[in-house]
Amino acid sequence: MSSEKINPAKIYDHAGIIDLHPLFKEWPNKWTGDKDRLTSLAMTMVNGEAYFPKNHRGYAYTPRFRPLKKEGFLHSLEKTDYFQRLYGVHQLSQHRRYPALNHQTRADHSLLVADQMASHLHSLATHSPVELLHTLREDFDSLGLAEAKESGDQLLRSAVLLACFMGTYHDVPTIAGGERTKKALRYLDIEADEEELLSHLLFPDQSAEFNKPPFTSNARELHAMLAKHEINPDHLRYAVDCIKGTSNTLLGNLIHSCRPNGDILEADRIAYTLLDYFAAGVFGPDVPRQNVQDITSEETQYQYVHSIRRFGDLLCDPKRMASEKIVPAFAWNTLDLSQDARLINGKVVYSIPEKAIALANARARGFKYHYQGPMMTGLEEEYSREITKWVRQNGLPDCLKTPNLLNLSDSQLLASFQRLPNNRNLRAVIDRMGINSTPNFYHGTWVTDENEARRAWNYLRTSIKPALDTPVLFKGKVIPLKDYMEKVENNPIVEDTKILLQIPEPYLAIRQTRSNQVVVQSSLPI
Repeated sequence: MSSEKINPAKIYDHAGIIDLHPLFKEWPNKWTGDKDRLTSLAMTMVNGEAYFPKNHRGYAYTPRFRPLKKEGFLHSLEKTDYFQRLYGVHQLSQHRRYPALNHQTRADHSLLVADQMASHLHSLATHSPVELLHTLREDFDSLGLAEAKESGDQLLRSAVLLACFMGTYHDVPTIAGGERTKKALRYLDIEADEEELLSHLLFPDQSAEFNKPPFTSNARELHAMLAKHEINPDHLRYAVDCIKGTSNTLLGNLIHSCRPNGDILEADRIAYTLLDYFAAGVFGPDVPRQNVQDITSEETQYQYVHSIRRFGDLLCDPKRMASEKIVPAFAWNTLDLSQDARLINGKVVYSIPEKAIALANARARGFKYHYQGPMMTGLEEEYSREITKWVRQNGLPDCLKTPNLLNLSDSQLLASFQRLPNNRNLRAVIDRMGINSTPNFYHGTWVTDENEARRAWNYLRTSIKPALDTPVLFKGKVIPLKDYMEKVENNPIVEDTKILLQIPEPYLAIRQTRSNQVVVQSSLPI
C-alpha cells in the first residue's frame, strides 16, 4: 500500500463544515445548553462564517457543534430548490406531537447524514489513512473514475464531496406525506420507489414524466452547482447506486449498506436514530468532547437504560407524554459512532461496541414503541384506508401522481386532499392528525378491524432492525454486534436489548361500537 500523507482536517473544509469542538477548551461539566445560546456563541466564535440551517419553525435545528460554512459545499447543496422542498416534508408522522415530539424534517435529517458521512471519513483518515486511500483508489478505479489516478489529497476531496452529496440528497426523492403516502399508494398497487425516482430527478431529460418544469430547471441548477466542484454525471450515477444500496464500495456501505453485509449501522440509520431521540427530548445537543459521558462505564449504562426505558413507557401513555417534561440525559455525541470508525480489510468497524449496542437498543425501542407503535400505526392505517377508499370511488387525483408528489410539501398535499370533492371522511382523518392543534385522537386506541390490527403487529415483528450484524472491535477481534452480546457480561444495555427484542403476541382488546366499527386497544409490555 502507498504511504501517501493526508490531512484529516481538510475533510471538514472540503465538506463545508466548521468543527467547533476545538474552540471549547473549558466548559461547565453539567451544561445542557439551548439552541439560541449555542447559535449565538458559535456564531460569535467563528466571526459570522457559520451558517445554521433554519427549518420551518425558524430556528437552527441541529444538535451538532458543526455548523455549515457559508457558501461552502454543503451550504450550496442546501440552497438548491430540490433540497429546499425537504424542509416541508416531515421525517416521521404528519402529527408533530404524538406519539412523541417529531418536528424534524427530511432536510434536518439529510444534513445530519451528510455530517455523519464526513465525520466517518474524518475518523478513517485519522486512524486508518493508508487503508482509506487504498480502498478509495480501488473503488474509484473499478468504477472508471479519473480520481483513482490522482494524488491522495485530490482523491480524498472527491470522496468527501460525493459522500456529502449522497447524505444531503439521499432523501430528495421522498414523496409528500412520506411513509404515510407510500403506504396508501401501496394499497392502490402503486409503487413509489424513491431510489429509482432519484435518477429521474437528477436526469429528468431521460424520462417523459419528468422532462418538464420544475424538474428540468431544478436539475440544471444542481448540475451547474456541482460542476463548479468537478462533479459530473458519472459521479452522480455512482452516487445513485450507493443510495440504492447496490454499490459494495466504501462510500456505498457508509450511506446504505449492501445487502450481503447484513443488518448494519450506517450513516443514514445512525443519523435518524439520534435525531429522532433528540427531537423527542431524550438526547441533548453536543457537549464539548472532554465532557462526553463514558458509555463504557456500568454506571452510565444503567443511567442510559433508565432514561430510555422511561421514554418507551411514556410512548405507551400519550396523556403522560403530553404532561411530563423529558429532560435530556445524554448528549448527542455520547452515542456518535462516527468518531470511533476504523477501516479493517476495507470494511468500517467500530472500536467501542458499548456505543454500538446502545444505538441498537435505541433503534429497537424506537421501532417497537414509536415508528410501529399503536398510536403511529393506527393513524397510518386510517389515513391510508380513507385515501384508498376515495381513489377507488373517484379515481387517482393529480396530487397523488408521482411527479406532483415530488413537487409538493406535506402541507400542500393535505391542502390538496381537503379541496377534493366528496371528501368528508378523508377530511375527518386529516383533522384528527392534529397537525396544527392538539388531537383528540391517539389515546392508545384506533378505529380499524382486527385483521388490520394484526397485520400491523406482524409487520412490527419483521421491521425491527437493530443492526446486530454491525462489525465491532472486541478484545482485538472483529465480530458482529450479535456475537458481542453473547460474549459480554454485566452490561445493562445488552440485557435490556435482549428483553426488548422479544416480541410477544400483542394484547388486542376489541369491542364493537354502535356504528359497528371495531375499536382496537393495543398494548405491549416494556
